[in-house]
Parts: sequence; structure tokens; C-alpha cells
Amino acid sequence: MPSIPYKSPLLLMAALLVFALCTTGCRKDMHFQDLQHSLRFSADTLFLDTIAARTNSETFVLKAFNDRDEDVNIPSIRLGQGAESKYRLNVDGRAGFEFYDTPLRARDSLTIFLSVVATENPQEPLYEDFIEFSGAAQQKVMLYTMLQPAEYFVAPNDADFLELTGNTVWDAGTVKVIFGKLRVPQGQQLQIDAGTRVYMHRHASIEVAEDATLQINGTLQNPVNIRGLRHATRYDSLPKQWRHIELLPNASAHIQYADIKGGETALIMRPGSSAEIHNVRIFNFAHSGIHAFNAAIQASNVMISHAGDACLNIEGGGTYDFNHSTFANVWPVSLVGINGPAIPAYLADYYTENGNTVENVFTNTRFTNSIFYGRYSNGVYLDLHQPAGSAIHFDNCLIKNTDTQLLDIAQSALFQNCITGNPFFEAATLAENNLRLLEDSPARNAGSQLFAQNAAYDFFGTPRTATPDMGAIENQ
Repeated sequence: MPSIPYKSPLLLMAALLVFALCTTGCRKDMHFQDLQHSLRFSADTLFLDTIAARTNSETFVLKAFNDRDEDVNIPSIRLGQGAESKYRLNVDGRAGFEFYDTPLRARDSLTIFLSVVATENPQEPLYEDFIEFSGAAQQKVMLYTMLQPAEYFVAPNDADFLELTGNTVWDAGTVKVIFGKLRVPQGQQLQIDAGTRVYMHRHASIEVAEDATLQINGTLQNPVNIRGLRHATRYDSLPKQWRHIELLPNASAHIQYADIKGGETALIMRPGSSAEIHNVRIFNFAHSGIHAFNAAIQASNVMISHAGDACLNIEGGGTYDFNHSTFANVWPVSLVGINGPAIPAYLADYYTENGNTVENVFTNTRFTNSIFYGRYSNGVYLDLHQPAGSAIHFDNCLIKNTDTQLLDIAQSALFQNCITGNPFFEAATLAENNLRLLEDSPARNAGSQLFAQNAAYDFFGTPRTATPDMGAIENQ
């Protein structure tokens, strides 16, 4: 190692002092005068999350711009209700309710982070406050949030799930917020009345035990809404916000007029379970809309759109009847964390359980006046170990069929009076999920009146005509 020349500590300190004086003397003086002009804001009114009581929103951003060529000092930035406000601010890295002497350089901006915390059930649903910026002229940015009375269902720390006590009825008076797994006990029923909103935390799920029943009684005007806990607009198009609803063997579900969105799988059905599903929308799921294992479903006016694996995912056979339904899987390839094939409908007569293959046949399975379309090459994927025979029928359906080597609906006896092509949805995006048909859609007036008799009204209550449209919507 080379020798290091000795330097006197006094000489080193003197050099540092000279450097400090020089740099200080060379700095240009900064003058921050109190604000005399108006600031410009990224928004003059902010509508934050709709949130349930005793929860907090995500963090929102407000920017204040100084458009002048002079540095300014903002004497105070404060919430109108001060420390009593349900809003929380963070200004320039500081958290609080009021901030004094905040500098803002010329042609620069100030970022303010804000959120809302609802500590109790609100007396009024609309909560408002404002952020006030003092100066020569005071300026205000209004803040609004919808607060919803809520009832919480949280599994105890020492339990895998929270089990309801006996038969239970949920009404629309309060939002139901679920953390962890909620279980409907064996032989009992959970009834969810019209207009009820069920908000699911990230790892939340509902399990319906053997011989138990889930009854969802939405109406056209007041559907039941099941979704993730967050309500900012961007969350409407995101999957994986909660887990699933699961029917254990011999459990049953009766679901009408419900919007279910944004989880991993909307409905998992174990062998022997059954469901009646009418006028239901299921959209934006990481894995499947409905994932059934040797189950039984009777359904009409069902719309399932955007699922990483399959909108309708059937394994191990079973009995299924879908009439006037739409399976649209125009799933973006680039969506982070979603890598499945995005098939509109997958049908298999087997499944794998604990490393073993379980096979069961299909019985009395038919799809009528329905649409199967997506980015996958075919709208339907048949994965059958045994010939279907007469057990599966597709009648008067529109089915995408670009890979005829894998499936040729024109040559298969399973497909009767079916057509292929693009149904031309109005806006089948993750954010909109509008599955109405454009005027030039080949699915318009292409359904059979015979099957329409069993679903005389469409999803929106519109009467079907003598020449009905395929799918869940009768387009005007």
C-alpha cells in the first residue's frame, strides 16, 4: 500500500472554511415574496373515492402551478375543517391539516397528496371540505367524497373463516365489506336483497358450504353489486381485486340481476353443485368468469366478458343450459400478470385433482342463441376424452372459428344453424364492457324465436322480437 502524505488537521479545516465562504458568496440570493397572484390547479374540484365507513381511500394528487416568472411564498395551505376534517394532506413531504410558508419557485409546481378516512358510519352520504390557499386573493379547491354506512365481516385472527349464524338476509341499508373468507354454514342460506352492495377486500371470498344456498335477488332497477373495495375509476377495469365465490359440493345458488366484477374468478362450482343464473353480468376476472367442475347450470341473459383463462370454464362434464348469453373475451395481451389463453368457452369432460384425472360425461348440455367471441382463434374449445355424442348442442349461435383444424363448426354435428364472424360489439373494452351489437353485426336478427320464448325479455328488459338478436341484448 503506498504511503499517504500527512496533512495538518488545521490546514484541512481552513480549506473547508474558505470553500464554504466562497460557495455561499457565489450563490444568487433567493427572494420568496408572499403570493400576490392566483395559482393554477390541476383541478378546482376533486371527487375522491366512494368509500365504506371505517376505511380509507387511495391517495389522490392535486398540483398547484406557479405560472409567473417569480418565486413566491404561500402563507398558508389548510383544510377548511382543520383537524376535524376526514381528509388528510401531505404537502412537500409534510403531513398535517395546515401548512405555513410554503415556497414555490417560478414556473414550477407543488404536489399535494390527499386521502380521506371515514372513521364511523356517516350521518350524511356526501362529505365535503376544501383546501384553502391564502395570499392576496384566497383560493379554494373543493373536495367531495361519498361515504357509505357499512357492516363488516372479518374472520377472527385464530380462524380460517368467519361463519354466518344460521339463515342470513342482507339488505341495501348498509354496504357489506368482507375481509378474508366468509362462510355460509351447511344447510343454511345467505339471501342478498336488491340494491345491496358487497365490497370485497383483496383476499376476500365467499364460501357456500354443502347443502347451503346463496340467493341473490337483484332487480333490473336495483341489481346487486359485488366488487372490490376500491372505487376510483381505474379500479373498474382491474382484475385480481378479490378472490371468488365458491359453491362446495351439493351447494346451490340462485342469482338474478347482479353485476360481479374485478376478482380472480367470479363463481367456482364444485362437483354436484348447481346454479340458476339469469340477467347477470360478470366481467374483468384474472382466471375465469364461471369455473364449474361437473356441476349443473341453467342460465339466460348472462354476459361474461374478459377472463384470463376462459369466460366460461367447464371441466369434468356436467349439465349446462345457456340461452341468449354472451361470452366476449377480447382480453388485452399486454395486461400485466394475466397470461391465460382468454377463451370465450372451454369445455372438458375431465379435470385433474391431486395428480389424478377425474372423468365425467356431459349430459343435456346446450347453448342457444348465444355469442362466443374473443381474441382466441375459436370461440369454443372442446377438450373431450370421450365423444360427446348427442350430449352437447350449440344451436343458433355466433361462434368465432378461424382455426378450423382445431374445430370446424360447419362440419361438426354438435353445431346446428351456427354462424361465424365478428359480432361487432359497441365497446367491448375492460373499462366499458358494452356488449351491445352495432347495426352491421351478423348476430342481429339471427337468433331463433323458438329459443327466445324461454327468454322473452333481454338483459335490460327489452322484449325480444320475432327475429331476435343472438346474445344477451336485444338491440334497438
